[in-house]
Amino acid sequence: MLDDRRLLDAPALGLELASALYRLYPGKFQIDRTLGLVGARWVLQAIKEGESPNEIVRRWQAPLDQFVRIRSKYLLY
Repeated sequence: MLDDRRLLDAPALGLELASALYRLYPGKFQIDRTLGLVGARWVLQAIKEGESPNEIVRRWQAPLDQFVRIRSKYLLY
């Protein structure tokens, strides 16, 4: 049971699932149809090229950290 949602990195989990499905079912799993869920074409391309999910997460971490810093200025609570 997950009692604290901050302990689960849902985007990383989704990436792991998409990557595994693409690797296990390359002819059947239509990775391009997940763009709306993934949100970035470069992530789909990285999955297709066999990049590890951990490396993909590392690649998005710096822009995410920058967004969080900028966003924090505008939060009211």
